Formats: sequence, structure tokens, C-alpha cells
Amino acid sequence: MTDKTVKEVAEMLGVTKQTVQYHLKSLPTNYTTKSDKNIIYIKPLGQKALSDKIDKRKQFSVDKETVKTDKEPTKETVGNDKEIDHFKEQIKEKDQQIAQLLESQKQLQKLIENQQVLTLQANQKIEKLEINLNDVENEIKLDPESKKRKWTDIFKSRNR
Repeated sequence: MTDKTVKEVAEMLGVTKQTVQYHLKSLPTNYTTKSDKNIIYIKPLGQKALSDKIDKRKQFSVDKETVKTDKEPTKETVGNDKEIDHFKEQIKEKDQQIAQLLESQKQLQKLIENQQVLTLQANQKIEKLEINLNDVENEIKLDPESKKRKWTDIFKSRNR
């Protein structure tokens, strides 16, 4: 490759002279030379750097255009839409399952609370019966004739 003018490089890259001059400003000065007539010549290394820079910009702008113009649904986007709908349905099902689990958890908590209340009441009744039994046993110990009492008398005294 030989040194080329800005116009030649612009034609080679398919862009305007202004584009080449704009990108040339960001390159180091050792990539260019000036002739006696103030004509700028771009060295092969500078041409390569400009080509890379401009190609990247072109590719970026082409990508942006394809994104904007791709409004028609393709097989891929239709497939994605189906997947999205499927995932939305799954999420709804999971939400319903979570709601059911929360409800059953509340019910179980109520059952546990009820069981605890019943256990407490049963324990209180057992304590009362033990106290009554102790009272009866104490009466028997104090009164020797009460040893002769029948079992029915003991049960009658508990009910008092």
C-alpha cells in the first residue's frame, strides 16, 4: 500500500471526505504527512486504523437499522412469544400454589393453637383430679376408720 489522499481513502472506504477528516483528527500525527501544496497523505498504517474505525461505526449503524426495521415477527420471535406466554402461565400457577400453601399454613397454625389450648385444659383437669385424690388420701390417713370405707365412698367424696 502507498500513501493516499483523504479523497482516495474516502472513496476506498465508501464514505465522505468529511468523515475521513473527522476520524483522522483522533489518529496520531505520525499516520499522516503533508505535501508542499498542503495536501494530506495518509500512510498505510493510518489507512488501516481509519478503515477499522469507520467499519466499526458502519457496522454499529447497520445493526441499529436492522433492529429498527425488524418489525415483522420471525419464527424466532414467535417461538419466544410462545415461551414467554408459557412462562407467564407457569408463574400464575406458582402464585396460586403459593396462595394455597399460605392458606394451609394458616389453618395448621390455628390447629396447633387449638391443640395447645386443649392440652392446657387437660393438664388443668389432671391437676385438679390429683389435688382431689391427695385430699382423699389425706382424709384416709387421718381417719383410721375411713380405711374401712368402700370405694364408692371415695368416689363420692371426689365429686364434692
